[in-house]
Amino acid sequence: MKNIIIKLLAFIIIAIALLAFLGFLIDDSSTFNQDWGGLIVFAAILAFGVSLLKVGSNTVDIEKVLLAHSINKNKKMVEKISTLEAAIEVFDAQYEKEKSSNIYILDNITEECLASHKEKHKALNSEEKPLFVLNGKKHSRTGFVITDKNIYFATVKRAFVSGFYPFKENPSSIPLEYVTSFQIGERDACFGNVYIGHSLMINGQVLGLVRLGYGNLLCDDKALEYINELSQYLFDEGFFCEKPQEFSWQ
Repeated sequence: MKNIIIKLLAFIIIAIALLAFLGFLIDDSSTFNQDWGGLIVFAAILAFGVSLLKVGSNTVDIEKVLLAHSINKNKKMVEKISTLEAAIEVFDAQYEKEKSSNIYILDNITEECLASHKEKHKALNSEEKPLFVLNGKKHSRTGFVITDKNIYFATVKRAFVSGFYPFKENPSSIPLEYVTSFQIGERDACFGNVYIGHSLMINGQVLGLVRLGYGNLLCDDKALEYINELSQYLFDEGFFCEKPQEFSWQ
């Protein structure tokens, strides 16, 4: 329903822009030299309307992805899921680079850093043990939690206009036994220079943008390196059956 409203708004904006331009052409008193400001406004309104039509076009439908992957379990993860906590602990102990303050691992995970995630994910309860948390600050819009049973994630749409307004995806989750790969992908492809996030990739597909850090322009490179190196480690250790993709830029 929300997407339908957005599309309808886009068509209305485009119609207004075209009518304004038609009026510009009909008005005998106007000239291109005198009305550059009007043309610029027209172009901006038209571009915004067209961009609204593309909202979410670069992001797959999360529910369809989860449905598709709920058919086939990752046999490797099913066999090794009981040892996932120990594997993350080993990786964290041997990780030599400086760690991000936006990442919480195992015993460092507190109820405080889980609070904002529990607000989004009502199913995240005491029956599951959190193993990994990205973004635990109050009111964080995006992030994810890996427990011993599921991955819970909240993202914004990977769309051109997300730089103006970050349209939120519905918070979702996927059982670990259906996860074949998990990593952070390319930086946002949104309009503008304000940092929105990086592609969150599960089973090789982009499920939206997740923010790494809280600055206006820069991402948290330490979090990016940690997550993707953990992803590679879990693949090497036989938890994931799909090798993480490589990107020439982040």
